[in-house]
Amino acid sequence: MKRFIYPALFLGLLTFTFAACGNDDEDDIAPKTEEPTDPDNGDGKEDPTDKPTEPQGIVVHVDANGNASDGHTFTLIDDNNFYIDDIKYTADEGELSVTGYNTPFSKAQVNIISELDYQGQKLPVTSIGVNALQNCEAPTTITIPSSVTRISNGAFQSCSKLVSIAIPNSVTSIGNYALFNCGSLSSITLPDCLTSIGVGTFKDCRSLASIAIPRSVTSIGGGAFGGCNGFTSITIPRSVTSIGEYAFEGCNELESIKVEPENTVYDSRDNCNAIINSKTNHLFKGCKNTIIPNSVTSISGGAFDGCTGLVSITIPDSVTVVGVRAFAGCRGLTTITISNGVTIIGDLVFLRCTGLTTITIGRSVTKIGDRAFAECTGLQDVYCYAERIPDSQGDFFSHTPVAEATLHVPARAINVYKDTYPWRYFGKIVAIEE
Repeated sequence: MKRFIYPALFLGLLTFTFAACGNDDEDDIAPKTEEPTDPDNGDGKEDPTDKPTEPQGIVVHVDANGNASDGHTFTLIDDNNFYIDDIKYTADEGELSVTGYNTPFSKAQVNIISELDYQGQKLPVTSIGVNALQNCEAPTTITIPSSVTRISNGAFQSCSKLVSIAIPNSVTSIGNYALFNCGSLSSITLPDCLTSIGVGTFKDCRSLASIAIPRSVTSIGGGAFGGCNGFTSITIPRSVTSIGEYAFEGCNELESIKVEPENTVYDSRDNCNAIINSKTNHLFKGCKNTIIPNSVTSISGGAFDGCTGLVSITIPDSVTVVGVRAFAGCRGLTTITISNGVTIIGDLVFLRCTGLTTITIGRSVTKIGDRAFAECTGLQDVYCYAERIPDSQGDFFSHTPVAEATLHVPARAINVYKDTYPWRYFGKIVAIEE
């Protein structure tokens, strides 16, 4: 049978260290001084001195009689599990993980300890376990020490009263659904070491109004911010190279999505070409507005599906493909400009964009998918600059009243358009004025 403490591993613990994010040596040597300037020093760049102070570690000493120091309580469950202040910790291989809590739990402030000194043997707390504080309704604030390097799946999900949590820079991994359904969460600080945001991590955090995604993050999981309807804007760092399906679905108040351009001043090997790519569906479903940067080369299927507040959009020259249902159901969309870089417009791209009155199609489009502009009942004018009529898959104006609309095309191609299905059904076909 395992004993609660692992004496054989104690010598190894004496030299146990945690990897820091970046070079913090200078910070450890000299204290930072306050600058009497604005937060970004007036140059628009992030100032590392503005970062929140790392939480101070809490070391709890427990003697042979089970008495804990500094007013803390200690309750032994079995050889490997115990409560400190009603938070359950589990010992494994000389380290501790938070694995649960004692019910009923009534403390509003939860302070995870950084280390247990049990009769002279030191065990650091290095992780928050799977579903560790799931459904714990009492805490409003949780403090995580810098000894923790990993937050597991579902660690804090459905902590309904949780308002704020600071995640230290020591954390490099946050699991799926870690803060799912924390509806009161309004403030969170993400660590600079974080490389990925997991599936559903902040899903349904309805009170979260903003979040700064660190420039260390390279991937955002599916549904990561789904239902965060307090968001009005978000900036995606250039370091991000993949975003999962439905990542921002239901962010109904999201008016501005900015992807940092390639000239952003910080070190990164990647660009944002893959931000909106052919493998990422329903990316911004339900959002209001966006800025698509020139580095994006394709817009994926369903990327803006259901963005009913989207009024207008210009697809940049860098984009060559607009995927299936990319803007389907964008009822508030009144004008679209498809640049000269686009060659393929996928199936159902603008399906049921009932508010759409004007469409401009660039000269390089060679293919338009089935029902691409179907049920656009408010359509009045289409400007198509392609002198060679694009190949079509079926009736891409199905159930759109083109007989009441005007088609504007290059003068030298006007007769071809008049003889070609489904273009010939427009009520008027006129030459574009040069």
